[in-house]
Amino acid sequence: MALPAVAFLLFTFISEGLGGHSVEHSVGVINASVGQNVSIPCFTEENKNLNVAQIEWKKVESGKEVKLIVHNPSFSTIHYHNVTFNPLMKGEPVKLYGGILQLFNVDHSDRGRYICDLTTFPFGSLNNITDLFVTEPVRNVSIHVTQPRKHIIEGDDVIIHCESNIQPLQYSLWPLKNKTSIQKSKDGLFTLKNLRRDESGHYLCKPQWPISDHFHNENVTIQLQVHYLDNIECGIQSPIEVDPGSTIEITCFSNASQPPKYKWKKDNSTITSSSNLLLENVTSEMTGLYILTATIKDADLFHQAELNITLSRGK
Repeated sequence: MALPAVAFLLFTFISEGLGGHSVEHSVGVINASVGQNVSIPCFTEENKNLNVAQIEWKKVESGKEVKLIVHNPSFSTIHYHNVTFNPLMKGEPVKLYGGILQLFNVDHSDRGRYICDLTTFPFGSLNNITDLFVTEPVRNVSIHVTQPRKHIIEGDDVIIHCESNIQPLQYSLWPLKNKTSIQKSKDGLFTLKNLRRDESGHYLCKPQWPISDHFHNENVTIQLQVHYLDNIECGIQSPIEVDPGSTIEITCFSNASQPPKYKWKKDNSTITSSSNLLLENVTSEMTGLYILTATIKDADLFHQAELNITLSRGK
C-alpha cells in the first residue's frame, strides 16, 4: 500500500506585483519516497476574494516548462501527461479557488520543480512553485526465532519470523547448505518442526520485491544451533572383572553438539573429570559401582552410564 508523502510550506503566500498583474508564491517542498503517492496543492488564500478562471500545471524538465494539465471550469480538463487533477471549489455560487495535482507511485523520474499558474481576477496570474524530492525508502529487514527454551534441542519445533518495514510480495527461507530446500510465506512466518542435528547452520530469509526494485536483492541470515547429546558408549560392558593388582583403563564417549563435561563418581565421590577412567594396581577397595555422567549444562542435556567393577576369583 502506497503511503502519503510529507509536505512542507504548502500554504500560499501572495505578494502583489507591480500593477497587480503578476504574483509569485514562496517555494514549497515535498519529500517523498519511491512508491508513495504525492498530492501537490495550489489554491488562493481564504481571505482573498479572487475569481480563478483557469489552472495550469507545468513541470520543469531540462530547463524547460512542460505542460501537465490545463483546467478551465467552463470547459474540460486537458491532460498532457499521466497525472490526476482534482479541482477545489467553494462558495455560493460555487467557484474554483484551486486544485490538487496527484502523482501515484512516484519514482525518481517524478522529482523536480512543479509550477501551478492560476489565472485570476483581479490579480492576473498567480504562481505557485513546489519542489518535489524523491528518495529511496529506508528498508529494514529483520529475522528472529521463537523457540520453546533458551537453547534449541534436537526434536524441538521453532518458528522463524522474517519482517520488513515495507511489505514484499512474499518471503523465502532456506538453509545456506541446502538451497534446494526453499520455503515460501506471505507473512514471513516459517515453522521448522522436529529439528534434527543436521539442520543446524545459517538460514537465509529473502523478501521478494519486483526484479525492477532497487532492493530486490536484500536478505538477512540467522544461525540455528541444534543441541544434542547421545547415550554414553564405553569400550567395555559391565560388569567388568579385573585381576587384583592389575591396571585397567575404561574409555567412554558421548557424541554431542559440543564437547560435554564428564565426571566419574564412586560412592558420591568424584574420581576424575575425564571421559576415561584409569585404575592402577586394583584392590578390593577399588571395586564397586562407578557412574559416569556427561552433560551440556547450557542446553540442560544429561546422560549417565553405570559400570560395576569386581575382582576376579583366583584359580
